[in-house]
Amino acid sequence: MYIEKTPLIIDTDPGVDDAVALIQAFYAPNLDIKLICSTAGNLGIETTTRNAIHLCELYEQNIPVAQGLPGPLYRDLETATNPHGSVHGKMGFGKYVYDGVKNSPIELPAYEAMHYALQLYKGTTILVLGPLTNVAKLLLEYPEDAKRIKTIVFMGGTKENVLMEDNPYPEFNISRDPEAVDIVLKSGADIVIIPMEFGHNAYIPQAEIKKLKSINKTGEIFHTMYQDYKDGHVKDEDAATHDSCAIAYVIEPTLFKLEPVTCEFIYRNDKGILVSNLAKESNIKLAIDMDYAGFKNLYYGLLSVSKTKDE
Repeated sequence: MYIEKTPLIIDTDPGVDDAVALIQAFYAPNLDIKLICSTAGNLGIETTTRNAIHLCELYEQNIPVAQGLPGPLYRDLETATNPHGSVHGKMGFGKYVYDGVKNSPIELPAYEAMHYALQLYKGTTILVLGPLTNVAKLLLEYPEDAKRIKTIVFMGGTKENVLMEDNPYPEFNISRDPEAVDIVLKSGADIVIIPMEFGHNAYIPQAEIKKLKSINKTGEIFHTMYQDYKDGHVKDEDAATHDSCAIAYVIEPTLFKLEPVTCEFIYRNDKGILVSNLAKESNIKLAIDMDYAGFKNLYYGLLSVSKTKDE
């Protein structure tokens, strides 16, 4: 049976939940990943780039990896930390470690690589799993590319932030480079926002994490990664799935209910906070509900067919 594939650019800062989402994307039958771009966010750019390359090598994916900018457009880099230290462990993959990588990123910087990919592959979607720095740089340098992009899907913000809320939450991907988000939102491109709450509601509980290692080698890897992954919004023994929710939308958008919104920023302690307001029409859509049972079926279905180079 013929399956039409969506050409896809993934911009990511792996990161445990990024790694899980990338592996799932590798095995989605309706995706054709043309380019992976690393971004600074969960960790520094050298680490996120190396982590992306490692996953491509481990799963024998012949996908070019382009290194992104070393930090936000106009502010200093703040990586993901909490009282435990790094949210994602020292090297970004929890307790999972690897020796190194054989390959290097391509010579083009991420925004240039995106620009050329968009010219080569019509109808390309860009999935952003970290701060929007690279995409903002692309649109600053090549504003005409906003019309070449089918959709920009990004994981960020919250669906609960409203103008009258006393203490809106500065979600990580938004607050680390709000100026970049503002550029992307004003670009005129079609945009879908997958807010962070879904990753907390569709978390993997401890009992399921224990069973992962009995599924296959990838399940063992997920199990190991989750051991040192401390999101802070779920129990330490559980694992949030923010980025898996975003890739789930790209794979199976019928799992989500979207509403058109207008967006603006407020700032608290210099942290940019994205505020969404329902609108009749807009090029920006916000996910407000998700089929959680369908998401779990997709999560485990993709896990079950994944194979490392050693299997």
